[in-house]
Amino acid sequence: MTKKHSLPRLAHRLLPYALGGILFLVVFYCRYSFIPDHSYAVRDDGVITMSHAKNWVDYGFIGINPSGERVEGYSAPLQFFVYALLYAISGIDYHTFAALQTFLGTFFLGVICVGFLAREHLYKKLLGAAFSAIMLIGSMQFLLWHGSGMENPFTNVFFALTLLLLFKSLEGGRIVWWHSAIVFCASISRIESIYYIFPLLVLYNLFSLHRYRSLRSCLFTLLVIAMWVLFNWWRYMYFGSFTPNTAPAKDIDVWWRIVNWRQSWMEMKQNYNNILIQNSVFVPVSLSFFLLLKQWNKKDRTNKQKQSALYFVSAATALMAFMACISTFFFGIDGILGSLRMSTQLAVFAAFASIMMLFYQQLMQPVLILAFAPLLLSAWIADTHSTFRTTWVGYPADNTDPNYKKMIERAQQENLIRPTFATADIGSMSWRKGFNILDLAYLGSPFLAHTKHKDSINSTYFFDYMAPDFIENHGWWSCMHVNSLMRHPLFEKYYVQADSTSYMSYNCMQIMGIWVRRDILKDSTSRERALITDLQKNPTPGRLAREMQLCTAEKTPCEYVVRAAYRLLPEFRERKMTTELEKVFVNTPVEIFAGYLLEGYKDPLLYHDMIELLQPKMTNTLRTPEDFLKYRPLKKE
Repeated sequence: MTKKHSLPRLAHRLLPYALGGILFLVVFYCRYSFIPDHSYAVRDDGVITMSHAKNWVDYGFIGINPSGERVEGYSAPLQFFVYALLYAISGIDYHTFAALQTFLGTFFLGVICVGFLAREHLYKKLLGAAFSAIMLIGSMQFLLWHGSGMENPFTNVFFALTLLLLFKSLEGGRIVWWHSAIVFCASISRIESIYYIFPLLVLYNLFSLHRYRSLRSCLFTLLVIAMWVLFNWWRYMYFGSFTPNTAPAKDIDVWWRIVNWRQSWMEMKQNYNNILIQNSVFVPVSLSFFLLLKQWNKKDRTNKQKQSALYFVSAATALMAFMACISTFFFGIDGILGSLRMSTQLAVFAAFASIMMLFYQQLMQPVLILAFAPLLLSAWIADTHSTFRTTWVGYPADNTDPNYKKMIERAQQENLIRPTFATADIGSMSWRKGFNILDLAYLGSPFLAHTKHKDSINSTYFFDYMAPDFIENHGWWSCMHVNSLMRHPLFEKYYVQADSTSYMSYNCMQIMGIWVRRDILKDSTSRERALITDLQKNPTPGRLAREMQLCTAEKTPCEYVVRAAYRLLPEFRERKMTTELEKVFVNTPVEIFAGYLLEGYKDPLLYHDMIELLQPKMTNTLRTPEDFLKYRPLKKE
């Protein structure tokens, strides 16, 4: 009889959670139906994370290029590992994964919401879920980030689940040790998530010590921190740094900002109005919660554990608001990032705190209405005052699809295997693995990320060493690279327009479009083209060795030999010829460049050698932006 009735009993217990998840899905997707997918779905940064994971599965190392190098050009480890697992099992593409994570993330937010009201009647659980969902979609900032295809569903779910587990621990007076794994996952939902999780754990310990006079909560926290330290030690051993490549690429240096605290404080003050607008939807929550806790029903005053747990949720929401507002002090204003991207979890804290405020208190209906009013009003104000800055969630990954198809067709026409493509917004481009990408947005290139403010070094690295087969330049990035690349005297010498879409814009002397390098064209008579053709027929180190002997004897530049080997490096690895390949360039003029390019998938720090190689060479040939303006602009053909 027990077995016969256990399944219906389990279904009865799970039904409220399922209904809460479904209710969240209905509310969210009704709202999404009024927003064009192109405005928020499948952003480039999310696909970049998935590209790293796909590279790990397909080529055995973490990076964006089939040939190399090893790089941590993403900031969402949890999403990275989940996608790597699913891709290895099913080969799931980025569109499907982005849609799936938004769907499941929304569903589990509803499940967690019901978990906060586990002891209430069913109608209160569903009413609370409906209110929370409506509050969340009232924030356009939260809604778009949640559906962007980036890591936000993971952040939102695991932060909310962490809050729920800590609340249940304080309410029930017991610690479940395996819950530390959930909190650890929250701490790696983004590289900087520990910035929020650690203060939250400190707050939890203060409440627990005050309530129970036990050190078990401290041991729980130490367990989470130990897992976080071990994970970051693995990152250091694998990538050679605790700092991801995204930090120098985005000019984020936490230690520098702490040391130069006056400048950081002034920058935060200058942007404070924008920060408050971003988070205004959640301002009334904590204050209202504290005030309404004073209205505690006399019967419940004896339940000190429950009261302490509720105060913890309120304090945690206030803490999240504070941390979100001062985040720019530590991380700076990085376009759409800073306080904006990582403050979406504040919305979840506020929404769930508000339903507890409403339904854990035995209050009269008029008081409930008064509590609803400021919350919904602030949501409306925040939404109507949203600007492009607060609602834009990044570059659409699919915007690069036309260029990808165009360049793949051109590569086939020129009979090129795995050409090098210099471009920004690399998500879709790098995910498909048809090119080796030179990332003009710096995330996927440690060298460019660490020399981004040194135009002369970048120019030499770009033209004399990497010499990408294709260049695509668009939008804001055109302004970024106009002096060091597009108006460099070697640009017109080396490159020709790939199609008729290239043009010049005078708002910042932009030069936009797609170009192809002359020396790799199918009808080119260059040695590089002949070498590429031979290697594509039969990739052998012997052919490269003969070419190196020839160019060394004639004292001509030999970098093209390294580039030819680089494009076919996966084939050399598959044939187990890498050791023989590396010997080709030992004791040659291009030994450092060859080591960096051909062994970068094994050693992530070889870019330092390239920087040291180029740094002294540039001291006597430094060009200023004014020098580049002397050269005539590119004309449309």
